[in-house]
Amino acid sequence: MKKLPTVTIGLAAHNEEETIVQLLESIVAQKQTGYVLAKVQIECDGCTDKTVEVARAYADRLPIVVHDNHDRKGQAARLNTIYASVETDIFVGTDADVVFESPHTLSELLKPFMDPEIMLVGGNDLPTTPTNFIERSIAVYEYCWKDIVAQLPDHANVHNLPGRLHAARKSYILSVQIPAKIFAHDHYLFLNAKKHNLKTAYADDAVARDRMPNNLADYISQTTRFIDTGRDIEDYFGQWSEQFYVIPGKYKLIAYVRSLKRYHVYFLSSVILQIIQRVAGKIHPHSIKKGYFTEVASSKIPAVSAKEHI
Repeated sequence: MKKLPTVTIGLAAHNEEETIVQLLESIVAQKQTGYVLAKVQIECDGCTDKTVEVARAYADRLPIVVHDNHDRKGQAARLNTIYASVETDIFVGTDADVVFESPHTLSELLKPFMDPEIMLVGGNDLPTTPTNFIERSIAVYEYCWKDIVAQLPDHANVHNLPGRLHAARKSYILSVQIPAKIFAHDHYLFLNAKKHNLKTAYADDAVARDRMPNNLADYISQTTRFIDTGRDIEDYFGQWSEQFYVIPGKYKLIAYVRSLKRYHVYFLSSVILQIIQRVAGKIHPHSIKKGYFTEVASSKIPAVSAKEHI
């Protein structure tokens, strides 16, 4: 009988008492087809709420380890701690405020590893059900963006390796140490793999849902941070990495037309929001502070539904 691969799920958490329940319940619900869940490791990063207590309450339902780190060092530092301690065949990275859409999310994420050359796999992060006009508009652009990157040949692009859901072989993740001042850990994982000529894949059916901001201030705060971290990562790896960010205009045009037909006014408003956040990114200081992001409160509200419904 063939031995099933073992899996560690690892994540950093800061004040996630409201949302981490959704994640942990969705982990409990996983069917574990084709793998064995050996460990769920949560590195709490200076939590001042009940995240630690809430997570530890799952000890009788999950092989969970929760470390209560009282100082705040940021996500990258906590992930480095997790990476260095991985003992299982596969590592799965996620965020504390997502929910796995189906009981087969992790099984789908791990399927590409049937190819022994695959070292890194990206999942599919999508919005949860929005609750107001702003959140709907943001969600619509997220769907449009997914349509764009889905057209890329071989999915060989940093945007197909989301921090919210990805997986790596033990041999690769143990080699990773995210450098100081690099905050886009997902982009780092992808580009570091490409630097060493390692094979990556994308699992479209492995879906994790994430709550979008529901007001303009939170949206600007969140999106401007991504602009800054993207620049930092390209500067770190150098000019050769730019090819993995390039998206041909034809793919964008196709996705824009599809989105306009499907979502109408919400797509138009989503484009306006994109313009606003790009202007804000030029004049608004980035939201990285002392090695970590400022919090975006409205994206930490528990999701109403983990299904698409605009």
